[in-house]
Amino acid sequence: MAAYYGTRALAGAAMMAASVKMARSEHSGPAPAPPSQQTIPGSVELHCSPLSPSCSTVTAFFRKLKVDCKVVDISPLKGYEIKKAVVDGQEVSNIKQLVRDMHHARASSHPFPPLERAEEDQWCEWAEKVLHPNVEINLFRSPADSKQSMESVIERMGVTGMNSTLLRNVGSLYLYMTAKFTKRKIIQKAKGEESVSLNDKSALRIALNSFLEQWMSAVGNREMMGGAEPNLADLAVFGVLRSVEGSETFREVLEQTRVSSWYHRVAAATNMDK
Repeated sequence: MAAYYGTRALAGAAMMAASVKMARSEHSGPAPAPPSQQTIPGSVELHCSPLSPSCSTVTAFFRKLKVDCKVVDISPLKGYEIKKAVVDGQEVSNIKQLVRDMHHARASSHPFPPLERAEEDQWCEWAEKVLHPNVEINLFRSPADSKQSMESVIERMGVTGMNSTLLRNVGSLYLYMTAKFTKRKIIQKAKGEESVSLNDKSALRIALNSFLEQWMSAVGNREMMGGAEPNLADLAVFGVLRSVEGSETFREVLEQTRVSSWYHRVAAATNMDK
């Protein structure tokens, strides 16, 4: 008998919970539709580190479309990925995928002209897996370089007082150590003299310059890889460099390679030069 009444009680509770859920659903109305690939949003908000290449890439994409794109800086010690993205008031779980989908959905018309997708995808992957790790190990290649790079981040964020002191001392040391881990992974993939050269500060910069020259050779005589307008590969490489703007690494690669004119063309085309 007790088991019978216990079962009835559980069934009653389940029915009541279902009724409450239905009432709430009717009161709140339908769930908001996810952002469309075809529709240009009215506003975008990104929560990310100033050192995030993805954040700079996504920001450039939306500013190219004249979308109000707000960036909320978080600690540069929290990694390079976008931690939160809100589009028209709705949180989006994968903003980079949304950007890719929007780009390809609009690829047949202005502002993003069509291009061989294989080439575009190849260089997007290269920017993430080759260029960014090499920029990172140059940015934090020594304790002194790490501190200088952190100074540029502190200035961009407008951090003052105790927080700036912590970032300058503790933060720069932390990023120096994480860059050493990244360098170790690169060394493990390299062989022979390449492994030795990656332990040389000047060789690190030479290698980075060489990678950027590879990119410029791929761009060739075009204004940008996308032609007169940037494509996703342009934005991916631009995002990597933009994320370290103000650092000694950034200044040197613009001075020592052919990338400067291309970089400024992309900045102008995406309204990121203002």
